[in-house]
Amino acid sequence: MKKENKIGKILIIILGAYCLSLVLGAWYYCLKGEVLISKTIIIKVAFLPSTLIGSFLIALFLSIYYKFQKTILDFIYKYRFLIAFIVFIACVLFEISGSSIGAWAGYFKEKEAGVLFGVNRAIRSDEWAVSTPMALSQYYGDNPFSYFSNIFRGTKTDMFLVYGQAVKDIGMIFRPFYLGYLFLTPARGMAFFWCGRLIALTLVNFEFGMLISNKRKDLAFVYTLLISFSPVVQWWFAINGLVEMLIYIQLSILMLNKYMEDTNTRKRILYALVIMICAGGFILVLYPAWQMPFFYILIGLILFTFIVKIKECEMKKKDWVVIVIITLIFGILMYHIYDKSQETLKTVLNTAYPGKRIIQGGGRGRETMDYVSNLWPTLTNLGLTGSAPESARFISFFPLSYIMALWIVFKEKRKDSFLIIFMIITVFLGFYCAFGFSQKVAIATMLSYSTGERALIAFGFSNVLLFIRSLAMIKTRMNKALALLVAGVLTITISLFSYSINPNYYSKLIFLLTVVLFLPAFYGALANWWDIGRKSLIWSLSVIAIISGAMVNPIRTGISDIVEFKEFKEIRKIVQEDPHEKWVINGLGFPMFNFTIMNGAPTINSTNTYPNLKLWNSLNVQNQSQDLYNRYANLRVELTEDRETFFEYNNPDSLTVYVNIKDFKKLGVKYVYSQQDIRSLDFGPYLVEKVGTNIYKVY
Repeated sequence: MKKENKIGKILIIILGAYCLSLVLGAWYYCLKGEVLISKTIIIKVAFLPSTLIGSFLIALFLSIYYKFQKTILDFIYKYRFLIAFIVFIACVLFEISGSSIGAWAGYFKEKEAGVLFGVNRAIRSDEWAVSTPMALSQYYGDNPFSYFSNIFRGTKTDMFLVYGQAVKDIGMIFRPFYLGYLFLTPARGMAFFWCGRLIALTLVNFEFGMLISNKRKDLAFVYTLLISFSPVVQWWFAINGLVEMLIYIQLSILMLNKYMEDTNTRKRILYALVIMICAGGFILVLYPAWQMPFFYILIGLILFTFIVKIKECEMKKKDWVVIVIITLIFGILMYHIYDKSQETLKTVLNTAYPGKRIIQGGGRGRETMDYVSNLWPTLTNLGLTGSAPESARFISFFPLSYIMALWIVFKEKRKDSFLIIFMIITVFLGFYCAFGFSQKVAIATMLSYSTGERALIAFGFSNVLLFIRSLAMIKTRMNKALALLVAGVLTITISLFSYSINPNYYSKLIFLLTVVLFLPAFYGALANWWDIGRKSLIWSLSVIAIISGAMVNPIRTGISDIVEFKEFKEIRKIVQEDPHEKWVINGLGFPMFNFTIMNGAPTINSTNTYPNLKLWNSLNVQNQSQDLYNRYANLRVELTEDRETFFEYNNPDSLTVYVNIKDFKKLGVKYVYSQQDIRSLDFGPYLVEKVGTNIYKVY
């Protein structure tokens, strides 16, 4: 019997390794060819030498892991912080990041060679075309890493508050993941930012998973997979602060638990300081569309912690003194930031977009269960109702997560405060997503700053919390056969529901593969009391995490191949000789108007994260409302002789500015980057000289 079991396990390992290698091979083939997965591709990849070699290596790894599983896991758990630190240092030294900065190569017909694995995600342009150029621009100027820079927008621009970047200021205590830029090369600063956040998120997720699962390591691992490598986290990894919010929320709760358990004053001071940093970091994310829904998650976790820990928490007079002092320090630091950025804050709050929006939610009810479609956008996003990032969710197991919580509270009659709190929060957020609130209620709850689409992310996270907590607490043992039947019904139902939303996305093959991969996960959740259930849940979610999340961003090393593009070097040389003169990008749309700032060129129409009202008002455009350009905007500039200067609305964050040549000098620029020869335009008394590839000097 033992021999048969051993042979069976060997066959499972070989088959599993081959299937995983086949999936990876098909994924890579499809991405490179920009085609949809099909039977033809699977057959073509099935017998490639790379697939067979890959399956052998995976099988070898799994065999070693299976043989020494307990030893390996115990070692990793015991030394997890040391291992994480060593991995972090190695990643920084070797300049490892997940940036899609290589996408610039296609715009300059250059070769990009920095990607070790995966592909650049051009769709993540807010990373490689906005945030990353902003970060690199901070290395230039008379005072690198200044709080206010004249490179971005070509005028004094707050680099700390909006799309916050690395600056030399005490406020950076609230932005620890940007500190690497201050003392490292750009490539290593980028590695510090990318790898530091992923490693910190993974560690915090695991510790938080241990907390809510009553120290079950298997469920903590499952929780880590569901959060760290969720589609929404990976597609939005570098911008809008989702990663930071998840770290700060969970870390602050871990520290609050430690504070209430421990009576050692020195340790309590440390815990309180970390909570202070987390609070400041959360506030300074400054992305209300996610902050407001996640604020309710934070309040729920704080409430749960106080309910559970309040009786054992002993407070002395010196503890209160320390709390008052740290609160004062926090207040002083936040006032310091407010004092420096108050004009920026006022400007942003008074913009037509996004400052004055009042949103009532609703219209997203069907999408609460549309997370299974997140499995394949790493392969292709053809046919999705929205883009891959906008459709990205947490794999939340809703409605099973909620049904399990209801079962524990009402059927098993276990009044767990965590489950009760998060069932209420889930209903609250779900109602806002599905039906919306009246304007008064939306404003009162502050969800008017969010949207149904963005609140869905907090709704999914709340369901993941319910899911893990329920798995840790449920006592009812479902029969294995019944568990398989229920799992099958749930998987097919949710997949069909997703199909109804994205009918063009699902071929028969994609639908079948979706069911095959999610069925073991649902079965494992229902049968997690049994060894086969736990293994089924862990291994299926590992595969799902790899496909849907871990494959999103490329693994790249360095940026030297990008910054050495011919035109980049030409701009950098001109900037070194003439550093204070302003630039404009003519006739080109997004993202081209942001590449010059990566080379230190002050560019007036680089993405205006907040409006340069003084400049745009100076154009004296007749009969056009200031609200047209009083917004966050990607600005395309068109120099023209044929029409008067005016603004053209493209979409809420995109404008075209047609500038008549007679108004050119109002822009205050000397250098024009243009792929059209502007020497044919009549600049009046001014001379136009071509000084580089597509670079013109007007003087």
